Amino acid sequence: MWATLTLAGLLTVAPAQTGDLKLTNDRVTYGPSGPVRKDQKFLPGDIYFLSFDVDGLKFDGAKVSYTLNMDLVDSKGKSMFKTITGQRELLAVQGAGPIPGWAPITIEQDTAPGEYTLKLTAIDNATKKSATLSRKFEVGEKGFSVVRVFMAYGTGGEIPTCVGSVGQLVYFHFRVMGFERDSKTKQPSVQLEMRLLDEAGKPTLEKPITQDLKNQEVPESFSFVPLWMDLALTKAGKYTIELKVTDLLSKDKKTATVSYPFQVVDAPK
Repeated sequence: MWATLTLAGLLTVAPAQTGDLKLTNDRVTYGPSGPVRKDQKFLPGDIYFLSFDVDGLKFDGAKVSYTLNMDLVDSKGKSMFKTITGQRELLAVQGAGPIPGWAPITIEQDTAPGEYTLKLTAIDNATKKSATLSRKFEVGEKGFSVVRVFMAYGTGGEIPTCVGSVGQLVYFHFRVMGFERDSKTKQPSVQLEMRLLDEAGKPTLEKPITQDLKNQEVPESFSFVPLWMDLALTKAGKYTIELKVTDLLSKDKKTATVSYPFQVVDAPK
């Protein structure tokens, strides 16, 4: 099964663009406004985010309007859902330019492994010009994993970001799935190990931060545990979070890892 999230777009500053409508700068990211995701293999329970720019839209003063259609097919060309249509009417108060947006797909837990193709069609509502973009991605077997990774300014993930400033507190969100449960308590037992690497790949601390999650009272109907770590930002630079999660109850101590790049800038003066 597949589910979709709302198609979204953001404004940006850029020089005025002319010519044909194009979908450019396409890349897979960790959520909206997130960094580029190098790992292109997704697991059930995760979210696929395709980010892109809509370039060449006709602006009426500060106003711009376009339609975005989204289709998904499997490796045999079978449609996974009917076309999802999103209408975007935006106010570009800084002038004309490429409009960033993203197309997210929730990969449900019963999604079959295999290759899938996402096709996007953008239509300029003023000129009726259109542009298309297709991207393939792979869904792997369901198992112990870390999914839905993103950074935000709140514990609820209300404001996603991939950039923080010195003096801020940000929250690293993720979900752990596919864990075993204790035969008596019916609760999972998971160990988290996190370290932060600087731009040169050197750990910022001598030892990684570790935490054992036991007896968290996770309802038996829950197949995942939503978690977050708070990070106090003290120095500017480019960093990478390396997270390792171990299922302490699994026979062979199964592990799952993720690397997440982000940047810290100096606070405004």
